[in-house]
Amino acid sequence: MSDGVVAVRLAGGQSLSLDFSAGDSFIFSPAESGKLRAVAWAFRPDGRADPGALEWEKKARPQADEAELVRRDSIAPDLADRFQWSAAPSAAPSGRETAVRVRRACVVAFAVPARSDPAQPAAPGEWTVRLRRANSESEAERPPPPLADPRDDFLLERRTGRAYEVREGDYVQIADIFGKQCSDFLAFALDGLENRRERFIDAAVTRTMTTAAATPAPGLCDRFFDQDVRPLMRVVRDTCGRHDTFGAACAGPGYERKGHLNHPNCSDNISAAMAAWGVPPRKAWPAVNFFFNTAVSGGVLVGGEGWSRPGDYVLMQALTNLICVSTACPDDTSPINGWDPTDIQIRVYPKKSRFRRAVAFRARPDSPPALTRETGFHARTAPLCRHFAPVKEFWIPQTFFASAPTDEYWACREKATAQDLSQLRKIDIAGPDAERLANLALPRAVGKI
Repeated sequence: MSDGVVAVRLAGGQSLSLDFSAGDSFIFSPAESGKLRAVAWAFRPDGRADPGALEWEKKARPQADEAELVRRDSIAPDLADRFQWSAAPSAAPSGRETAVRVRRACVVAFAVPARSDPAQPAAPGEWTVRLRRANSESEAERPPPPLADPRDDFLLERRTGRAYEVREGDYVQIADIFGKQCSDFLAFALDGLENRRERFIDAAVTRTMTTAAATPAPGLCDRFFDQDVRPLMRVVRDTCGRHDTFGAACAGPGYERKGHLNHPNCSDNISAAMAAWGVPPRKAWPAVNFFFNTAVSGGVLVGGEGWSRPGDYVLMQALTNLICVSTACPDDTSPINGWDPTDIQIRVYPKKSRFRRAVAFRARPDSPPALTRETGFHARTAPLCRHFAPVKEFWIPQTFFASAPTDEYWACREKATAQDLSQLRKIDIAGPDAERLANLALPRAVGKI
């Protein structure tokens, strides 16, 4: 939007958090007027509640029990773990547009309930958060908030590259701040460099080992391998889902063919960054090109503008000690960076950090990402299955150890099967006696699920 205003939509049952500075403001408004009550909580950067950070209208303040219902119904697990939820929410405007001023720096968590009225099942509504930064020129877009306390956190300015050390067990987050920005990546085994042997992520070996996809993703095929078929990294989260492992990092000769002499390029940036470890320079480096939109169609590599939105990221865990190198691709001669190269944020989290594996699900193209999560039946299905796939916002088992697909087919035809259909949400029971009714209607004790 214009004039430094950014709009974010929230559908029923969704939540997100945004960072604010003193003097910022936002307008919280429903798509349609009515009784739908959305809730917002303000927190300090350390996660403690700070309801006084926001200046709301007095009549927008909610009842604590009503806000607690919305929190349990709609707050994503990541937000639930990040903040201290003991305090009452900051506000909960009911069915109307509400303007808010930010008194001091804080993090605001927004949630929209999945039902328009907790006592009456109904179609979920939608709210929009329109935020205006006090310093709109420099803060129109910001890096996404850290997932935990990072050991290393730095901005990779556009057209640059940097190498950094990642220890075994550490996590690396590569975040696209503005959207549609490629970031080339390589990870070198540190023990190989110490013995003057270059062993780094090999895209061809990786594609061979991860036969289910061209790029590793959270789940069964999640590892990047080197030339010795040694796993170097595993993908824990990916909110974009579209990357490239076929092309090399952009290189000087490629730009020269287009008539651009001495153009900054990722291969030179990788060579410069790795020189300190005694790695000889190369004209073109094979790399993993995160957020680079490519696909193979009819034997031809095709591509276009990236699919990544502002704040999208990839989170990986190191399986051995590594020297990693990342770039913020400088290509302004093609649509891969939206014709305007921007910055990349790099964060390294210590081994003690805990992250659940997830991909992003968006109900609509402009919806905030919802990270996949385990269903209520996961504790029972996980010992029986290693193959889970994302279906909407859930991890759903695909095959089980004790049976082949044909066995399951004939069981469906002639016997009986038990299936996890959490993603379908067949029924929605609400109200004060909901659990009692469910216990009467279902064969399992709902309170124990």
